[in-house]
Amino acid sequence: MKKKWLMVLVIVLLGLPVFALTFGAYAGSDPGNTVPPVTEFRNSMLDWGHTQIHYHYNRPRYYDNENDDWVDSEDIAFTCSHGNQWLWVCNAEGNLYLSAIDDNDADYGLGDYNERVKWMILYSCLVVASPLTESNWWGPFVDPDGSGDEEGDVFDGLHMFLGFRTNSYVSPAVSVTSAWVDWINQGGYLLDEWFDAIDTYGYPDTSAYDKGSVVYHPNHRYDTLSSTGSFPTASHSSLNIIYHNSSGTGTNSASH
Repeated sequence: MKKKWLMVLVIVLLGLPVFALTFGAYAGSDPGNTVPPVTEFRNSMLDWGHTQIHYHYNRPRYYDNENDDWVDSEDIAFTCSHGNQWLWVCNAEGNLYLSAIDDNDADYGLGDYNERVKWMILYSCLVVASPLTESNWWGPFVDPDGSGDEEGDVFDGLHMFLGFRTNSYVSPAVSVTSAWVDWINQGGYLLDEWFDAIDTYGYPDTSAYDKGSVVYHPNHRYDTLSSTGSFPTASHSSLNIIYHNSSGTGTNSASH
């Protein structure tokens, strides 16, 4: 009997990550559509041995003036919400615009607090615009107020912002989320596995929907959960983007 218990314990330990990350999971309005992917993310991350901090309906303050207590207290933040270009819906309290996240206050900017939040995932329609529609796809991330004074505002330490440049279907969202979580916990690159999960369970090559888009600091192209590039400074203005091409059969890239 003791040997059997020892074997079970060894199997469980081998299935856990080398270290645990803290994470947040935020659902938007329309819970019938936004809660299932968020719940899947939360449960899958817990199954992999990571430690939850937040699981809530999202509010603008979680990302801007109170973000030290919310997304900036986490390593990875996952939000599913209705969205549009450079904004997402935060329930009854309105929308969160990227232009509202800046570093003019100690709480603003993503990643500035304790160099914590590294990866933001927005399972939302249209949030991460690409060069196919916006020549200044990088603007709201490093110059949200349009002043021309690029200060690394939104990417004030953030490594990567993952989402979609088009509308995204509801039906594959749970499967895409589940696959992505499993694959990154098996050592995959966060960016590559995002596109692999969409390609496997979404419809980027057969529809105008489900075309992924990821903005990231150049140091972090090959981030994994256990290995990342050097931390970007708050004053940087360098960003790259990788996004599904028009046909959805591959990806294009650009740099700023």
